Amino acid sequence: MRLIAVCTIVLLSNMIVQACDACGCSTGGVGFGYVPFQKKHLIGLTYQYNQFTTEHPPLFANEDRTTSIDDFNTAVLWGRYYFTEKFMVSGYVPFKNNSVVENSSKTIVRGIGDIRIQPLYGIVNKGNTMSDKQLNLFVGGSLVVPSGRIDNDTRFTLPNLQPGTGTFSGGISYLFSVRRFNLGFSSEVGTMTYGTNSNDYRFGNEISSTNIFFYRFKNERSTLIPQIGIYQLHRQKDYLYHSLNTKNPFSGVELIAAQIGSSLYLNSVGLRAYYQIPISSNLSDGLTTPNRLFTFQFLYLLNTKKDTK
Repeated sequence: MRLIAVCTIVLLSNMIVQACDACGCSTGGVGFGYVPFQKKHLIGLTYQYNQFTTEHPPLFANEDRTTSIDDFNTAVLWGRYYFTEKFMVSGYVPFKNNSVVENSSKTIVRGIGDIRIQPLYGIVNKGNTMSDKQLNLFVGGSLVVPSGRIDNDTRFTLPNLQPGTGTFSGGISYLFSVRRFNLGFSSEVGTMTYGTNSNDYRFGNEISSTNIFFYRFKNERSTLIPQIGIYQLHRQKDYLYHSLNTKNPFSGVELIAAQIGSSLYLNSVGLRAYYQIPISSNLSDGLTTPNRLFTFQFLYLLNTKKDTK
């Protein structure tokens, strides 16, 4: 009986001290979004800042409920390369600096995250930034390579603070955009299925989407594209111990957020900024509240061999 009691305490401790399940892996995920200059290679750098407030239930009756501030800073080197006019491959290399502050105690975990590779095939790829009409439809997949660092000191107590997941993952992707003269619509949908890592932890499968309306202001030297839309994320509960079919009750994500932002292109240089305003959320079984979700992107456009601009 004593052994059972000890195991139960360890299990509950791992559950309760975990940081926001959404913060490290999902919420505010980095994507291309609408880029008016199709059929061009590009390289870019993204900075993403997510902040959450998480309540931690007491483990024992004589303990008080505590609150932590969870900060997630991510810098991503990203780009795309057109092998043909219809087939391109994009890639993302993240570096993460994550922290949790609770009771004046600060835990920081930083390092390289999991690399993502995304091959996409253009079913429809008509028009360009100079034409009156533009229509693009790409479908493909995503492969996540477990290149991310896992901190041995916090991997059991704070699995979602880790830069990496420790496992291969994969999903499907869909990118659609349409523009008539200056008014347009863009939709980006992606799924992700996670594997089980060496700690027997498995993150919940997810589906996310971003749907935006935009308007283009263009002259000879610059293009300004303000936009507004909706970001949605659904993620199932994690498995605390997948082999035992034990789910983490303080996990799972349901998030709907308004997204406002703007893109500015000056010749071959692009600057893009987005801010997400939560409309409805249920993160970590209601214990986590999103505070700030902000993304800033820099990109540089490169001509392809058959540039059609």
